[in-house]
Amino acid sequence: APNTTGHLPEGHAYKPWLETALAAGLGKNMDVFSTHYDVDLSALNGKLAAVRPGLPIVFTELGGIAFGTSNIEPHGDDMKRLIREDWRQAAGHLRHPNVKALCKFLLREQNDYSGEGRMTAGLLENDFNLRPSFVAWATLARTLAGARFVKEPNLARSSDRGWVEAISFQKAGRTVTVLFLNLAERATLTLSTPDFSLTRLDVMGEESALEAKAGRVSFEM
Repeated sequence: APNTTGHLPEGHAYKPWLETALAAGLGKNMDVFSTHYDVDLSALNGKLAAVRPGLPIVFTELGGIAFGTSNIEPHGDDMKRLIREDWRQAAGHLRHPNVKALCKFLLREQNDYSGEGRMTAGLLENDFNLRPSFVAWATLARTLAGARFVKEPNLARSSDRGWVEAISFQKAGRTVTVLFLNLAERATLTLSTPDFSLTRLDVMGEESALEAKAGRVSFEM
């Protein structure tokens, strides 16, 4: 099936990838649909429903990109944004059961590549040295590979201290909830829980136990 990306301008001859393919009668021959980055999968699945409902979807390029730089500070804000975007796209897309593969863009940085302007996206440096984003991607794979989407808990309370987005999955009999803090550098989050303790896992793979008191647990993000 044709690939698709959201970065082409409206009116471009190749913008309506899926519509063009379906109008040409290719839908009945599709066995997979490939796409990139952020896509409205609900809308895409709606267009496919009449022809191939539940068609497997793979993301052949996924994750954050920093433009205008060639060698970002390993622990700086650009790197943190790249990691956040990797996790945000992956967790968001895995809400759809027909998403079958998430492939990262890029594995190794290509410093001489300038087809879209100078950018940084690789999990490894050009000389193959590890970046924090590699560790974060490994943590993502270990945590969510094989997980089944359950729900989005309502934690999105707007306030002057930001708000939290939550996406919950089931994996090996356990609930895994991915949390994203928005519009704030730090916040203390308090959750109600029937469990005696919860395990907190950060993107670098560090685990810590959170003990519940009177059915509530608090921690800083």
